[in-house]
Amino acid sequence: MSEIDELVLLKFQKLLHKSQKYKIEERELTFFDTASKKYHENPTTELLAFFLDSNNPHKLEYSFYNGLTNLLCELDDELCDFDFGGVIEIVTEQLTQKGKRLDLVIETDTSLILIENKIGHIQNNPFNDYLGWAKKQVENSKKKIIPIVLCLDGNTDQAQWYGISYAQFIESIRDSVAHQILKSPLNKWAIFATEFL
Repeated sequence: MSEIDELVLLKFQKLLHKSQKYKIEERELTFFDTASKKYHENPTTELLAFFLDSNNPHKLEYSFYNGLTNLLCELDDELCDFDFGGVIEIVTEQLTQKGKRLDLVIETDTSLILIENKIGHIQNNPFNDYLGWAKKQVENSKKKIIPIVLCLDGNTDQAQWYGISYAQFIESIRDSVAHQILKSPLNKWAIFATEFL
């Protein structure tokens, strides 16, 4: 081996040695890491529906719902002055007139929040059909339609739809959930919600 080859080899060895300090620590497993369909959209949507509804027995009150509405306010100044109202009903897999399924619908006193949940799939849904269904639902009321694409990167090319990333959503909920956990530290649902987040 030539002297130049040895210098190059030594240089790469030093670089590899330095890189060891940048090693990503192994993440602790969550309950969801043990499930075979852990990142599929339907189970995630069902869990979101459960935690968004303050009437469910999780004792986290409005943590998830307030996180969602606070985030919407951050995304659109016009929504900061909007009263999102109290939740009346939350429905998953809502059928439209054309038989298409909208992942999650939150009906409140003042709004109809549509959430299309995308995890690792392209956004090729019938978004116009979803909006058409929503307009029919609110045509005799003054409820505001708030359409959201919840996805990994928060990007959508769908006009009129807000793009929200999971990271943004989690960040907007975290403090509120933490407050509820302090109030009720032995709540199994709080632990479950933390694992879910």
